[in-house]
Amino acid sequence: MAPRIERVKVALIEPLVDEYGNEFLSRDYSLQVNKDYVTELAESFGPSGEPDEHVKLVRDGDVFRIKAGNSRVRAMKQLGTEECWAVIDDDDTVQGVVETAVRTNVKKKYEPVEESRFTQQLAMFGDDEYVGGVSGIGAEKAARLRRGRAMAGEKAEQMSLDRLYVLPDFEGRPEMVEQIIDSNEGSWRGVADRLRREKERDETREAFAAKAVELNIGLVEDRPSDKRWVMTCDGPDDLAADYMSASVTHKGLVGRIADNWSGVCLDLYGVPLHDEEEDEAEAEQRRLREEYSKAAALVDGEIFEWVVDQFDVTYDATVPAAFQALLEHCYKLAKGELIVQRALEMFPQADSEDECLTMFAIGYSAGVKRFAAYADRIACEPRAYDGYYINHCTSALAWADLHIDDGWQPSEGAAAFLGKVREWVSKAKALRDDDE
Repeated sequence: MAPRIERVKVALIEPLVDEYGNEFLSRDYSLQVNKDYVTELAESFGPSGEPDEHVKLVRDGDVFRIKAGNSRVRAMKQLGTEECWAVIDDDDTVQGVVETAVRTNVKKKYEPVEESRFTQQLAMFGDDEYVGGVSGIGAEKAARLRRGRAMAGEKAEQMSLDRLYVLPDFEGRPEMVEQIIDSNEGSWRGVADRLRREKERDETREAFAAKAVELNIGLVEDRPSDKRWVMTCDGPDDLAADYMSASVTHKGLVGRIADNWSGVCLDLYGVPLHDEEEDEAEAEQRRLREEYSKAAALVDGEIFEWVVDQFDVTYDATVPAAFQALLEHCYKLAKGELIVQRALEMFPQADSEDECLTMFAIGYSAGVKRFAAYADRIACEPRAYDGYYINHCTSALAWADLHIDDGWQPSEGAAAFLGKVREWVSKAKALRDDDE
């Protein structure tokens, strides 16, 4: 029978439900935003108490099920409207109703979780090409949605499409998947970013280990006391060339996979091929340079990881002093308005400009080498008091103190190094003042 327009009692109109009594395609009307929307609709109906556009219904025995117009029906019931005009389509199916709802998301944009739930319902009726075509997300994203939905289980209904798309990136790492699933819609992006960095570090460690086996390089857990540091390899693809270069001057080479401020590296250690004994003072300065370089990377890394952890909790970057300083610095670098455009390009998944700026600030902090580049100079004689080094280290100490005031607690090694930097700056300034 073709669709027709009939006068229907509003009290007989009910939501569409599945075989278990669960509602299809119904917004979450416990949300204030949806309550307000229904109230606005009711106010727009005028004296008749009916909407200008007829609701669409499917007959189900003695009642009618809503094909399109859940909010309009709620608005009429809120007003006490007794009857309304409706389009009745007895031949429609549940699949057809779901398709219609997903295609016509225009009157009021669905909330992210609602849009996700409706699209997941659509996935019950067809393959990825079908879901991607009806919803407009494309077959590739529909496939990721299906995989993410399987990984999230029952919790998928409370997750946005973007969050479900991310889950397949962490397949094989159930503990990471669980963290993303258990976070809320306001913080999951920060959690996923942190876990993605952890995953990249793990994968780099695995790649270094595999490459070392391929090149027959022995790996050690701790720095070998009977060998010297030769060089640091920054990526697995560079290991063969670095190993060949180190072999020219050293023998008995071994590798140690370690974390640094930017990710994961592999340090090569060996015994010099020449027989010359290292001068005692020279050896001590080499030891200090290596010790300070590692400690400096530790401080930079701890500060960055702490910043990221704080942003996982909230995207409000205006309260803690260190966050505010970071954002202000980013603004200066980008001359204000430019940073917003750049941040939006870099983080299209962000929900707002504030979130973009925050994510930009996190990314910027990852590239700030506040200490590491100057560790060698700090380890040398304080008379190397070039004003550039003094000013940089003074600024770096202020930066670290800002984070400490906000709640960052340096590890024992990081605290010891900060103490060394303070001591060096004090001596260097005193020597400079004496010479002046």
